[in-house]
Amino acid sequence: DNVKEVNLDANLLNMLSKMGGEKDTSFKSVVSGLKLIRVNSFGVNASNENEVKDVIASVDKSLMSKNWERIVKVKENGEYTNVYVLPSNDYENFLGLCVTSIDAKKKKDKEGAEATFVNIVGNINMSQLGKLGDKFNFPSMNKMMKEKKDKEKSENK
Repeated sequence: DNVKEVNLDANLLNMLSKMGGEKDTSFKSVVSGLKLIRVNSFGVNASNENEVKDVIASVDKSLMSKNWERIVKVKENGEYTNVYVLPSNDYENFLGLCVTSIDAKKKKDKEGAEATFVNIVGNINMSQLGKLGDKFNFPSMNKMMKEKKDKEKSENK
């Protein structure tokens, strides 16, 4: 129940990059280096919660064994979120971004928990990543970018 899925390959991303016309060059520059965006989000309940946690543990083990770096790990108040990146050789950009998340806070509100998996493949410029989250409304990515901005603001005070 409550399944949301987005699958955009390089051809579709190229088409979408043209939607903004000549004026929206920032979005075009973000999307132009991407090969794939995949987002899967679905409801978590008592019957599948352990299975979802096992999948997240398996993804963690697999990515870590393939030289991905886990840059965020959150486990608090019913929320489990991991963010991984595959840096380029020069550490200027990322070649991949993966987010795994279970938000069980909604469970307490009787809405049910939600699991989200985001996988982005291609040349990713982190300074422009927030624009991608805004354009496609990726909840986990939007939250991650907001937390990053809030942290930067508090450090600059």
